[in-house]
Amino acid sequence: MKSNFPHFNFPERLTIEVTNTCNLDCIMCPRHSAENNTGFIKLDMYRKIIEEATHHLPITLVPFFRGEPLLHPDIFEMIGIANKSGLGPIQLATNATLLNRNTSTKLIKSGLDFLSLSLDIDNKNYKATHLGGDYDKVINNIDNFITIKKEMKVTKPEIQVSTVETFDNKLGLRNFSEYWLERVDRVRVYPAHSINGAFGSLDSSNKYPDFDQRLPCKKVFTDIVIYWDGTVAVCNHDWNRKEYIGNIRDNSIQEVWTGNNYKEIRKRHIEGKLENDQTCKDCDHWKMYYIKEGSIGTLYERRNKTLLH
Repeated sequence: MKSNFPHFNFPERLTIEVTNTCNLDCIMCPRHSAENNTGFIKLDMYRKIIEEATHHLPITLVPFFRGEPLLHPDIFEMIGIANKSGLGPIQLATNATLLNRNTSTKLIKSGLDFLSLSLDIDNKNYKATHLGGDYDKVINNIDNFITIKKEMKVTKPEIQVSTVETFDNKLGLRNFSEYWLERVDRVRVYPAHSINGAFGSLDSSNKYPDFDQRLPCKKVFTDIVIYWDGTVAVCNHDWNRKEYIGNIRDNSIQEVWTGNNYKEIRKRHIEGKLENDQTCKDCDHWKMYYIKEGSIGTLYERRNKTLLH
């Protein structure tokens, strides 16, 4: 099988795990099953990553993975460094528990382009899924963030409210989406998926076509993920470092990206030989890149309230 994905000398999308610690224990998040030590990326390492990336623009920067990024004491400085370096868009996701007025103001001023706020459809479902969270506090934080942004008369960051579709919240998703579309720029409903097979398969009824064969995953051709300690992951679903790719403490991003380990992974995807692949063999996330235009989940946009996929 030949791959239709282009081969780049540098990734298009750069995900940096600024920390893998979190103040919640969400049941749909595989973070609690991760087997690695926790920590925070050092600012010097982060600067090294950004400096190299500036020679390969444009690049989408995602400074979060596995943890709550607002727990990192240098997160605002890190976003600012990336913004001044010309990287972008810069995207961040948060559980919104830490969005007090001071944090919200700093985040808006940091140069962030896009902010995704994780939520559930109501208090009952939130309590069942976001263990350790306070639904009313989070709603208040989000409302205050929206107000502060309006007071500052700025257009960025674009605000998205996101949730994961589960069996228990399906019936309320339409009302949830319509409510938040009156307040934010976008609402995205993500389907539950397997994360390397650990949490079952995609609920593909009426959404995803059947596939006669395993097809290459787009991520291994476009994305790179760097853990807080410099280790490189196959993608952002390799929560347990099942396959060693390299470490940017020892090599540049480009050296890792074009190295033999990455080449071997891409070869396995192109040839469809993933039955012994510890990272990818049980993951069904690849299907999402072959659905219409290849976006993930269901997207609602405020400007025309058009349902997109």
